[in-house]
Amino acid sequence: MGEESRTALAMNMLTSLPKFGAWASGVREFKTPHGKIGFRQLAILWFLRYETAPDESVSPSQIAAYNAVQPSVITRALAKLEASGLIERTIDPVDHRRFRITMTPKGMDVSIYVEKLYMDDLLASMAHLDESQIRELDRNVAILDAISDDLQDRQAKHRAG
Repeated sequence: MGEESRTALAMNMLTSLPKFGAWASGVREFKTPHGKIGFRQLAILWFLRYETAPDESVSPSQIAAYNAVQPSVITRALAKLEASGLIERTIDPVDHRRFRITMTPKGMDVSIYVEKLYMDDLLASMAHLDESQIRELDRNVAILDAISDDLQDRQAKHRAG
């Protein structure tokens, strides 16, 4: 593939991939069996489910860094999650000035419930694909994931230096 083709592909990615983000974040509030939850709160539950080791608690600053927002934004969302019983905050055993965050079983239920809503929509949108297209898409998503990881690494290096 020549440089011109790679440039065209990069442009297609720049215009196509944000549509997925817009779709994913387009619903600002979800009605769940445990009450309403906002998109930011859902993003925190997602982070707790998928970005950490099992049973590991995380700090609000880790969540803020991952979401590329100010800690105050996360603090407000965490307060709502805690009031709803979806997370628990405990004092860090090493640094008593800091809090650690863990998801409750109720928080897990809400996260799984909303994930199923997303999955149902995605599966319906992919229903017309045949098996070879599914296999090709699976390979391409793995490639996109690797590119995304590289872009995040590059972004972190730019911030640091």
